Amino acid sequence: MNAWLIATFAVGACLIPCAGLCLRGSVERRLVGLELSSLIVTILLVLLTVGFYRLPFIDLPLTLAIARMENRDRQKKRNHSDR
Repeated sequence: MNAWLIATFAVGACLIPCAGLCLRGSVERRLVGLELSSLIVTILLVLLTVGFYRLPFIDLPLTLAIARMENRDRQKKRNHSDR
């Protein structure tokens, strides 16, 4: 076990409060929990890729990060057009 995998477990523990946000609360809090959990999953995938020395697999977390940013930009444009 190397430092990258230990960091993966530490960051993975951050998904527990995100699950709590996603399961209860208002719609806004649930959305925040969902967005935060997708960010944490992206970081987890990067840490796992480096931790297992499988650098060709870095494409998946990078694709997920780009898709997340594109979706967020699309939502911002939609919110501005609704006003």
